[in-house]
Amino acid sequence: MTYNKYGFASIEAVKLLNEISTLKPEEAWDIATEKIFGKGTPSQTKPCPKSTFLAMCETSRLKG
Repeated sequence: MTYNKYGFASIEAVKLLNEISTLKPEEAWDIATEKIFGKGTPSQTKPCPKSTFLAMCETSRLKG
């Protein structure tokens, strides 16, 4: 399967959530996208991918 950078950000955010139990999904997303895109860049702050990731977390669509 081929992922774009937002796909890799989602995977990284889920890994962070599994490693750090006190981390919230929004925080995990911010950390992952900062690592991939750079802090404050337009790609890092783009709301649509973040909203999609958070919605998937809220509806338990992510495993592991």
